[in-house]
Order: sequence, then C-alpha cells, then structure tokens
Amino acid sequence: MSRSRARELQLKVADNNPELENLIWQAYLGIEQYMELRSPFNLQHHFLSNGGATAVAPVPALTLPPNTPQQYAINAWNLAIQNAIQAAAGNAIEVDYSIVNGLVESPRVASEFRTIGKVSGARVTSTQLQLSSIDTQADWRQVHKVSTGK
Repeated sequence: MSRSRARELQLKVADNNPELENLIWQAYLGIEQYMELRSPFNLQHHFLSNGGATAVAPVPALTLPPNTPQQYAINAWNLAIQNAIQAAAGNAIEVDYSIVNGLVESPRVASEFRTIGKVSGARVTSTQLQLSSIDTQADWRQVHKVSTGK
C-alpha cells in the first residue's frame, strides 16, 4: 500500500524521510545480494554450471570400417559395451550447494537459516541426465555482522 492510499484511509503514516528510505533501500540491496534473491535456485542449472557438465559430455561413437572381419567387430563391440558399463557406473559427479533461506538481525546478533547439501548427477541414457540431491545440513546459525565502517 502506498503512503497516499494509507493517508486516504486515515491511517497513521510517518512523514517522508528520504535519508531513512535510502538507508532501508541500501539494507535491502545488501540482503538481496547476500541471499542471491535475483538468482532462483535451479538444481539442474546449478549442477551443470558448477562442474557437473562433464557428466553429460558426449561420448564418442564407435565406428568400424565396413570390411571389418566379424570376429574383430564382435570383440570391438564387446569392449565398447564393457567400457560403457564401467563409465556409467563411475561417472556420477557430486556438486555442493548452499542456500540462505532466511535472515534475522537485531542490534546484538544476526542469524541465518542455511541449507547445505550435495547434488549428484549422471547420464542415464544418451539424452537423459539423472539428478539427486540430499540436504546434509539445514539449521539456524549465528553469523558475524560485516562492519560498514560508519
């Protein structure tokens, strides 16, 4: 609700104070940056942009000349299958994440609610990425205030 609308409704409204409004706005901008409010947390995007992209890197195709003897072709395909199975079993990549969910501050103390976890991902087919996440910690903790020097 705007101040003018609040005054129309005859509510008690403080006089305009540009200096105070600026301080409140600066505080909000600091919180916005600290909590990364303009960057919604997307698990897949976070995974891919923090080292997980190697889990979905293309796998080179096996190509054999058309005149390859049948026994050599069978051996090559068996080896390729074994390598693919081994790669699928060991290609899970783990990426850490940390999200600030809330802040409470007073003149004496500041606390945050933070979720910390890990997201694991692996290619399950040539076009699918499977992700799973687990929160390893989610709690309130005291944070140290940063001095502004004022």
